[in-house]
Parts: sequence; structure tokens; C-alpha cells
Amino acid sequence: MKPNHPPWRWMSSILMVAGLGWVGYLLITAVDDPRRFIPDSMAWLIVATGLVALSLATNIWLFSLFLHAGPGQRYPFGLVARLSVAGQLLRYLPGRFWGLAYQINVAGQRIPALYLTRANIDLMVFSLLGSTLVAFVLVGKQQGWSWEILVALSVGGIALVGGLFLGGANWLIKIFASRLPGKARKILTELAMAQPTASRLTLIFTIFLGSWVLYLSGWNLLGLVFHSFSKVDFTSLCAFYTLASVIGIVSALTPAGLGVREAAFLVLAASSATHEVVAFFAVFGRIWLMLIDVALLMAVMSFFSITKDAS
Repeated sequence: MKPNHPPWRWMSSILMVAGLGWVGYLLITAVDDPRRFIPDSMAWLIVATGLVALSLATNIWLFSLFLHAGPGQRYPFGLVARLSVAGQLLRYLPGRFWGLAYQINVAGQRIPALYLTRANIDLMVFSLLGSTLVAFVLVGKQQGWSWEILVALSVGGIALVGGLFLGGANWLIKIFASRLPGKARKILTELAMAQPTASRLTLIFTIFLGSWVLYLSGWNLLGLVFHSFSKVDFTSLCAFYTLASVIGIVSALTPAGLGVREAAFLVLAASSATHEVVAFFAVFGRIWLMLIDVALLMAVMSFFSITKDAS
């Protein structure tokens, strides 16, 4: 007798296969000549990739912290980790909701859909604002901005993000909801739920900055991976690639900002490197980060078996 799989299992499996297939298609279309991307040092590529993978893996921790913002919320870490990495990968699919749809399907009744929605929104907004702030500070430092400007930018940015996540976001949601008709107003008002405490937000900031140290370190090792690019300013490239990624995501024109991100990167980084260097790393960055997302998905799904729910 064949096992009777619940409908959500079939739906989540279809979404995952579609996501992996789409990523595979994007990778194939991105590579015109694979020989261009053969590293001079495989060892340094492994180290750089490991650092970036650790950086991206911290999103699991951040997602968990936002998901557990409310009192009494305790969910199995294995389940949260699987939901996080799957949501990250499925953002590549056309549309903006497949990752959340997958999470709601898999979580079922174990985690309310409203909590998953709010945690995803919080993580996305925090990551976009935080990454933009860090990228601007890095660009400013590389271009010789005065320390007064850099300090003011850092303090102002942290104050803005802190205020947003210590009550400001809920206030804005309620203001916006009050202008909507009945059902839409009710749905949006329900999203104005508990936000992180000051101590939890401090931990979130610390983890986020730690992940940036790992991420930036990985980028700066690329000069050892490709010897012909040893003199490239990878700190600036990393900062501009981040700003380009934010532009791509905010534009909402393509899945995960693909295409828009690369175009923005070519424009933003034009002053920090030659066109050939920027074009190379626009494509390399896309391939590199997508492969890391796939590897993280496989690692987490293997470590936390889909049939095992921690109590």
C-alpha cells in the first residue's frame, strides 16, 4: 500500500522542485563560457565560500529571533531552519510569495501563518535597511568620507532601525490599516503584533554585524581566488553589490532582483573598477550566491530530516 501523503507535502514538494529547477535554469543562462570562472586557487575559493555560507546561514538565527518575538512562542528549531532556508531559495521564483506559501504549507497548524508572515516581513525590512546602512558606511570609508559623517550615518541609521523595531513599525501598520476598508484593515491590523524587546534587538544587531564581517571577509578573499583580480577593491565591490541587490529587491520587477541587480551593479561600481571587472563579478556574484543558497538548503534539509519534528 502506498503511503498517504498529506496535500501540503505534495504542494511543498512541487514548490521545492520548481524552485530548484528555476535556479538551475538561471545558473545555466548566466554562464556563457564556464572557463572564465575557473579559480586559480580552489582552496581559497572553498574558504571564501565557507565564510559567505556561514554569513547567509545566520539568517536562520535572525528569522528565529523575529519569529519568537512574542511571549510564549516556542517552535522546533529544526522546523524553523528548514522554513528559513527554503524561503530564501524560493524567493528566486517569479512572484514574491512562494517562499511564504511554502512555509505556511509545511508549518501547517504548528506555526500560525500570521506569525510566519510577520517574521518574514521583519527579517526582510531589517536586512534591507541594515545592509543599506552597512554598504553606505563601507562606501564612505573607502571613498574617504570624514569620520564625523560616518559616525553620524551609523548612529542615525541604528536609531532609525531601532525605533522602527521597537514600536515604530506597529504604529505605521496601524496608521495605514486605518485607511483601508473593513476586511483589509482587520488583516493588516492583526500584523501589528509583538516586536522584539530592546535586548533581543541588540542581539539581532550583533548577529547581523557578525554576519557582515563574515560576508565581507569572503568577498575580500576573491583576490586570492582569481589572481588577475588581486588588486581589485573588493570591499567597495561588495558594498556596491549589496546596494545593487537592495535596488533589485525593492524594484520588485524580477525574482530576487535578478537582472535589475546586475544592471544596477554595473552602474554603481563603475567608478571603483573597470567595466570588465564589474561585469565579471556581476555574473560571478549571481552564480556564487545562488549555489551557496542551494548548498545551504541541501545541508539543512539533510541535517534536519523532513520527517523528524523536534519537540
